[in-house]
Amino acid sequence: MPKILIVDDEKDIRELIAVNLMREEAHQILEAEDGLQALRQAKNERPDLIILDLSGHARDQGQRAFDGILYLVAPGQLRMGPGL
Repeated sequence: MPKILIVDDEKDIRELIAVNLMREEAHQILEAEDGLQALRQAKNERPDLIILDLSGHARDQGQRAFDGILYLVAPGQLRMGPGL
């Protein structure tokens, strides 16, 4: 079962994304509300996909989390989504 980490400071947004992901097929959903939690989850759980909010007031922390997550990914294993 694929693991998906959803990172957003708004609980309602995390829940909305999780519900929509579960409609299509079963996933193990992991959640984090800030960059520090995201880094911990990414390091410990090694999710298959990370959905990371980089907007709004949490942008700097989100960017630091993104940068940290890049270091956790083995070279050559990083896959960027559309528009990135």
